[in-house]
Amino acid sequence: MTHSDYQQFVEAKICLDRGHGFSIDPDDIRPLNDPDEWKPHEVDVIRWALRGGRRAIFASFGLGKTLMQIEILRQIGQALTRFFQRDSSKANKLTLYPHKEKEFWLWVSSWAIFLQKPSDLGYSDEGYDLPPLHVHWHCVKTDPKQVVERDGQVRMYSDAAMSLRDAAREKRDTLDLRIEKMVEILDGDSDHWIIWHDLEAERHAIKQALPEAVEVYGSLDLDEREDRRTMPTLFDFETEAV
Repeated sequence: MTHSDYQQFVEAKICLDRGHGFSIDPDDIRPLNDPDEWKPHEVDVIRWALRGGRRAIFASFGLGKTLMQIEILRQIGQALTRFFQRDSSKANKLTLYPHKEKEFWLWVSSWAIFLQKPSDLGYSDEGYDLPPLHVHWHCVKTDPKQVVERDGQVRMYSDAAMSLRDAAREKRDTLDLRIEKMVEILDGDSDHWIIWHDLEAERHAIKQALPEAVEVYGSLDLDEREDRRTMPTLFDFETEAV
């Protein structure tokens, strides 16, 4: 190996970040109060930061960091509006332009991969094919309840699909009935169960109805959570419900 070859070999190992952004012309930078107010170094830094896509500006006091960062954010916002139209009635609500859909996904495919299974790349799905999922729906009958809104309006019937608040209220109001249905289902089968819940009130109600159930939840101490997940009784099927 010659000295030149070795030099190239060593230089190839140097880790440098590549560009992940987009390029703009100097004229694309919005003028300040005076079109000539941008300093040459500020224009160069703005273009460099946008071209890189993830850049840090460590500039000394008075060199225009704040103005440069504001302009960088404005340019990024304009990049969004290249593909999306804004909703003036709601902040941050963007809708993809129909005529830009093909171009948008072409751009996304240049940096993202969507993989559902190995066969998407031409490989075998062996070991990844899951057995059919059987879903059994259980109906819990509830008594009609009058719902009064804050403005005094009365609904003819409750609707959990109206909002997250409505859904949470419906879950609280039907908690006892759903726990009763759960116990009925479990009593009719001696199999082992994993019981998922949403609200914390549901977890407490499940534990009260099934004292022998092992609880594993997010706010549990991390070490304790891992101990409960790996406890022998779970793998020996001594515990009927988790």
